[in-house]
Amino acid sequence: MRQSDYFKLGVFVIIGSAMLVVVVMVLGAGEYFKETYTMETYIAESVNGLEVGSPVKLKGVQVGSVSHIGFVANKYDDSYRYVLVECALEPRKLGSKDHDEFLRTLDEDVKRGLRVRPTTLGLTGQLYLNLDYLDPETNKPPKISWQPEFAYVPSAPSTLNRLEAALSSISGFLSGLKKEDIETIIADVKDISAALSNFLRKADVRKLGKVIIANLQETRKLLARVNVLLQDPAVDELIPDAARTVAGVRRIVEASEDDLVSSVHDARTAMKSLRNATGRVEQVVADPALDKQLHKIASTFENVNKASEDLRSAVRKLHAVLSRANGLVAGQQSNIESIMSDARLLLQNLKELTEEAKRYPSGVIFGQPPHKVEPGESK
Repeated sequence: MRQSDYFKLGVFVIIGSAMLVVVVMVLGAGEYFKETYTMETYIAESVNGLEVGSPVKLKGVQVGSVSHIGFVANKYDDSYRYVLVECALEPRKLGSKDHDEFLRTLDEDVKRGLRVRPTTLGLTGQLYLNLDYLDPETNKPPKISWQPEFAYVPSAPSTLNRLEAALSSISGFLSGLKKEDIETIIADVKDISAALSNFLRKADVRKLGKVIIANLQETRKLLARVNVLLQDPAVDELIPDAARTVAGVRRIVEASEDDLVSSVHDARTAMKSLRNATGRVEQVVADPALDKQLHKIASTFENVNKASEDLRSAVRKLHAVLSRANGLVAGQQSNIESIMSDARLLLQNLKELTEEAKRYPSGVIFGQPPHKVEPGESK
């Protein structure tokens, strides 16, 4: 080769390499300048097949990738029962404008049941993390004793892990069965089959068939009547009315839920108090001193009864005395009136005498004063 050919070949290799580097940088520049938020989760099962760079999908749509895989103990000083997986999520695919909105939205989704579940990708055995909404009651977050550094989404067991747990449970159940138990079950099945065969052999098949046919005919008639009833237009109105009634009852129950709870609590308290009072009453009734007190009370009631009878007889006697006094007063009414009149005159005279004594005391004691002699009058 000539010297100029070497030069052209070298220039071509250099230009091709430079163009390749430029293409790689252009294609990968988006990955370097792309904004991502970190999310972490803790998985309590094997993550064999999950690698850094594995996709993270939300309902099948890729929203990020796995950025770190390790143990929780290496970061939070805990046991090795959990595998720590950190993911880089793209906020623009999740509809989050800033980091605070991302954290708030993720926390609300976790309360609604958002969980991370390892999922197998096809038949290759490669794992990826699938974000999906599950029942929060049956998929409760695992208990942790540390504060997560990044946004935290609890994990849920994978489908394969649940299948393995179910198979393990079935295997444990089968291994727990003894050979004698299996032989007993098989013997019971054989006995039941033999008894059924003997019944069919001894029973009159024709009569049994007639009975079955009669039952089927009655069932057909019943179904025909049900169809006639369902074809009635009133049934179409009945079902919505029943639905509205049930909805109204539901609203009433929901509106009075607090009252019902407080009523039940008060009823429980009342029953507890009644139970305590009943126990105390039983103790008091079982006390021997109560019998003595009851006997004393009985004798006291007897004395009160006797006193009441004596009082009743005394009242009758007093009534008789008052009746007699009333009759006596009625019989002597005229005499009493004359006595009262004389007493009135006596009091009037006594009053006049008192006034006279005030004016002329000596006259009351010695009598009338001597007659005054006028001049020229003879004695």
